[in-house]
Parts: sequence; C-alpha cells; structure tokens
Amino acid sequence: DSVSARLNGFFITTYDAKQSKIGSYEDKTSDNKLTYYVNLNGSVNTAVNFILISLSGDGKILTLCEVEAYGECPAGKWSLPCSKQCKDSCPDTCDRDTGLCNVVCIGYSNPPQCNTACSSGKWGINCHHTCSDRCEGTCHAKTGLCDNGCKGYSDPPNCETACSPIKWGINCSLNCSEHCQNSTCNSLNGNCEHGCKPGYQLAYCKQDCPKRQWGQNCTSACNENCYDGICNNVNGSCVFGCIDGFQLPNCILKCFKGAYGRNCSSNCSTTCDKGECDPVKGACGLKICSLEMNSFAIGSAAGTGVTVLVILALLLIKTLVIKGRQKKKLVSVYDQTNFHPDDSQHYDRIFRTDQQNEDVANIYEE
Repeated sequence: DSVSARLNGFFITTYDAKQSKIGSYEDKTSDNKLTYYVNLNGSVNTAVNFILISLSGDGKILTLCEVEAYGECPAGKWSLPCSKQCKDSCPDTCDRDTGLCNVVCIGYSNPPQCNTACSSGKWGINCHHTCSDRCEGTCHAKTGLCDNGCKGYSDPPNCETACSPIKWGINCSLNCSEHCQNSTCNSLNGNCEHGCKPGYQLAYCKQDCPKRQWGQNCTSACNENCYDGICNNVNGSCVFGCIDGFQLPNCILKCFKGAYGRNCSSNCSTTCDKGECDPVKGACGLKICSLEMNSFAIGSAAGTGVTVLVILALLLIKTLVIKGRQKKKLVSVYDQTNFHPDDSQHYDRIFRTDQQNEDVANIYEE
C-alpha cells in the first residue's frame, strides 16, 4: 500500500567528525522490509560521527522508525570507539565488543583465556606449529622466527641461507678444521665427513693421531723398529730414530755390513772376521777374529812335499802341530812368541797335501 511504500528508496550517507563523507548507501529494493541490514560502500578505518538519511524526489514521505549504525573495528582493536588494543595473545582476532580471544591464541595454547604459553619448540596459533630444526634451541612463540640464531645457516632469524662448505655452527660462525679433507665439514656439527688429512683423528680432525699411529684417519701403525715405537703422525717416519740393528730413514733395512747398534751408528771391530758383526750388539760371532798367516819354511824336505796343518783357534795360537804320516807323534814346531806379524820376510802359505812321501823330514820332540 501507499504507507509501506514509504520504506523504499532512501539514501544513507555517513560523515566523520570533520563532516567529510565516508560512505553511502542507496536503497533500490522493490520489496518492502521491516528491517534493513545495510553495508555501506566505501568503508574505511574511520569512526562515523554523522548519518544523513534522505529521499530523492518531491512530495515523498520517509517512514523509518529507528536507525542503528554499527561499525567494524579494524584488526587488533575493540570497544565501541575501537580505541582498545587486542591482547598480544590474539592481536588481530579479539572480540570487537569484549576484547576476548574467541577461539584463536597466538603464542598461547588455551583459547579464549590465552594465558598458557607455548611449550618449547612450539609456536603460532594455539601453538600448533613446530619450530624449524634450523633454529638454535627454540623459536619465537608467536612468529616462529629463530631469535636465538640458526644451526647450519647464516641469516637469522629466517635461517634460509646455508653455510658455505668451509663453515659450520650457529650462524655459520665457525671454521671447519684445516685438517679436514678439502677443508670441508658438516655444517651442523663440524665433523669432517670426508675424513682427515694424514696425521689427525676423526671426527673433527683437530687432534694428532694417538701414540704409535699415523696416516689418514690414523689407521696405520708405526713401524715396530722405530725407537720406543713412536713415529711422525703424518708420514710415519721414526721420530727418535731406529732401534738397534736398523738403519735410517725408515728403520726397515737392517744395518749394512760393518755397522751395528742404534741407527747403525757404530762400526764393527776391525778384528771381526771380514769386519762384520752382529747388527744389534756388535759381537763378532763364531768366526771372531781373522789373522791371516803367511806360511814359513819348515826345514828342508826331501821328496816332493811337506804336509803341515795350521790351527788358529779363538785368538790363542799356541802351537803349530805337525802330524807325521808314518809315526803317530806330535811335535811343536812353532811357538806364538816367535811369530811376528810385522816381519817383512815372505813365506809360502801353509797348505795340506794328501801326498804321502816317505822322505818327508819329520821333526819330533826329544
């Protein structure tokens, strides 16, 4: 009817405290309603101070019993003038009338009270998120950022840039050991994943090889011929030289002929046979001494030869004994006191002959 038509075609215009227009609404509905719900276009985060309701045209009557205006507070604000700040536990989602945290807590786990902080390693809305494993320790309960630094990454608090190959640790602040192969290591724990250079032991390659070990990752044992079993941790050379009987530099070869002792630094006695001796103690062995005798004439012999046996035993030359072929009697023909090694007289070498000659002149004791 004509009365109900008075509810159509109205205009609503809103203004702020400075009477600047904020937004407006024009009713274009054809049906009459008892209640109108209007969302003004041009809504901004500004308080409405004035509302103007009007009709277009002449002679029209507007019949609106009551007009109520409600404004939506901007995010993080609540109260009628939207002047109060939402709590930190729900900074953007609190109830616009009461300021309570409805169903969402940020950094807290118990909405709507939001007074129980996230446990270590959790963050976000109702503490549903887990901190990144790139964070050192825990993360910020509200943002999830690595406020305590990064593990294996160089750009806190985001921790998105990995360490360079020669760096490791919190914010990549540590250098890999120079004894790592290629000087590279694990960015989280600093372990030399490709092993150590010779002379150093895993896992950080900062400690020398244990005593009596050497080489890459200390997997080689020192030569047992090294003095005290100790060798260079890098190349295995015997630090204190060789034990008795072995020669430098690697203590693998025994002493050369004529030398003995530690590092073969001592010479065998000149009285040893052929100048050779035990490489450890220097003893001459069974053939202790060699004193080569030149033979001398033993009288004038008739026939073709004289048989003489010379016995040199243990440096004690006492008697030259001649055993006769025909008579079993021994005779001393030479006494050591009469032997002069420096005598310039030359003698034929004494030798044995198997020839038996009845004319050999034999000398007997009287």
